[in-house]
Amino acid sequence: VYGSRNHFPQIKWIMTQGANGVEILEQDHIIHVPTQSPKKIIDKLGAGDAFAGAFLVAFHQHQDIKKAAIFGNQVAAEIISN
Repeated sequence: VYGSRNHFPQIKWIMTQGANGVEILEQDHIIHVPTQSPKKIIDKLGAGDAFAGAFLVAFHQHQDIKKAAIFGNQVAAEIISN
């Protein structure tokens, strides 16, 4: 995201890991957020984009990083099950 280092200086990186969840390096510690299990998997295409968009929306709405990642995982799970 353009300018993200200016807007989110506390986040060093975010790594989505599919079924293994998400890891976020914030300042000097790693936050692990487990995946939300979809009802069924139809197609995984777009899961990462869905996560990224939902994460950014939640974070811009002043959710903390972990809550934003949980929301991202929920949206990604919904996307792959439809």
